[in-house]
Amino acid sequence: LFVIMVYLIFVLIRELRYHRNSITRSSIQEGINKLTSGLCFYQDGGRVTLVNHRMLQLCHEIVGRDLQNAVLFWEILSSGQVSEGVTRLSEGSCPSFRLPNGTVWTFAYEDLNGIHQLTAAETTQIQAVTDELKEKNLQLTALNHRLRMYGENVDELTRSKERLETKARIHGELGQALLSTRRYLLDEDLEASGMLELWQRNIAMLRKEAQLMDEEQPMEMLMLKEI
Repeated sequence: LFVIMVYLIFVLIRELRYHRNSITRSSIQEGINKLTSGLCFYQDGGRVTLVNHRMLQLCHEIVGRDLQNAVLFWEILSSGQVSEGVTRLSEGSCPSFRLPNGTVWTFAYEDLNGIHQLTAAETTQIQAVTDELKEKNLQLTALNHRLRMYGENVDELTRSKERLETKARIHGELGQALLSTRRYLLDEDLEASGMLELWQRNIAMLRKEAQLMDEEQPMEMLMLKEI
């Protein structure tokens, strides 16, 4: 009896050591179940051959039922209707979803020589950075719009200021011409040529001002400022 017990203990230890050091289906299943990402292998037609707990959990949360047909599951992930509370963030070859608990998961498909593989990786932090960049881009777009409007207002204010300065200078020139004309009328010894040139100059300035208000030509503004 003692010898039989020793032999059984030896056989048990050897079997345990064998299972620990060898790769079996149960060891593979145990290994992929420890993965934090989702993993699923299936054959043509959608029959699942190997899947871990994470992928089963994601399928139940996103689709609302157990993973029985992987082809149907991938079709729903790509463009189908998902469960209430799940937000689809993207479609196509790499669909991503935000689950009710706030985590974001991105799925991918790959054909491995007749064996189809589905993977799911948590991309919560990446999505948070993406959302932050989108928000900052919107803020920059709004800021650029305000700056553009501000620039247009500044240009208009600058043009208005220049027109006002020009009008003030013209009024000053006209006032000087009127005073000179008054002196000419009171003093007959003054020469008329200087008075005529002064009025020709003021008339030219008035014509340029009228044309500037109609056409707003920059060259005309420069010519006017040089008079």
